[in-house]
Amino acid sequence: MSTEAVDVWRKVLTRVENTIDSPTVQLALHEVTPVTIDGHTFAGGLPVDRFYLSGHLQTFEVSSMVEDALNIAAGRPLAFGLFEGSTIEEWESYRDAAEAKAAAERNRSNPNLDWGAPLETDPKASRRRDVSPSWEALTERVQANSKTSPSIRHPYGQARFVVDCAELISDTIDLLCGGDLPSDPVQERALNRIIERVGTSVNLDPIFISLELMRYRQAKGKMNTFG
Repeated sequence: MSTEAVDVWRKVLTRVENTIDSPTVQLALHEVTPVTIDGHTFAGGLPVDRFYLSGHLQTFEVSSMVEDALNIAAGRPLAFGLFEGSTIEEWESYRDAAEAKAAAERNRSNPNLDWGAPLETDPKASRRRDVSPSWEALTERVQANSKTSPSIRHPYGQARFVVDCAELISDTIDLLCGGDLPSDPVQERALNRIIERVGTSVNLDPIFISLELMRYRQAKGKMNTFG
C-alpha cells in the first residue's frame, strides 16, 4: 500500500461517513484496502471473501460521492478503481486484463476498423455505439470506460477518450431531449455533471469537454441547439 493512498482513503472515509446512513455501505467502505494511486485512478481492493460488498460501492449515488471525496482528499481528480484483491500486483493484473478485454471487444465488433485512426474519420462511429438510455447510465458508462480505455494514462489516449465521450453525450442528448439541450434544471444539472465527470477522468477543466461537445455537434449540424 502506498502512503499517499492510505492517507487519501482515511480522509475519504471521514468525509463520506458523515453523509451515508447505510450500515452496509459503511461496512463495504471500511473493507476497502487503499492500494495505490495509478495515474488518474485510485485503486481500492476488496478481499475475495468480501467482494460481494462491491455492488454497494458501485451504484451511481455512492460511486459519485466517493469520487467527489477522493477529488477533495487528493487535491486532484481521481476515478475510483475498485477491484478484487489487496496488492499492487493484483491491481496491475486487473487493470491490464480490463484494458485487454475492452480492446478485444472493440476489435471483435469492428474487425476492419483501425482503432489507431482518429474517431472523427470513421463515418460509422455514431452508428456502432449503443446510446445510453439515461444520464445515470451514461455516467456509469463513462466511469467504466475511464478505467478500461487503452492508454488513458497518456495524452493521446486521453484525447481519444474525450472525443468518444463527446459523441456519447451528444447521442444521449438526442435521445432524452429530442436533439435540444436540457430545458429543465434537473436534466441540465445531469448534463453538467457528466461533463464534469469526463473532465475529472482526464484531469481537464470541464469547459474544454463542453467545447469538444459543441465542436462535435456543430460538425453534425446541431450547433443551433447551443443557442
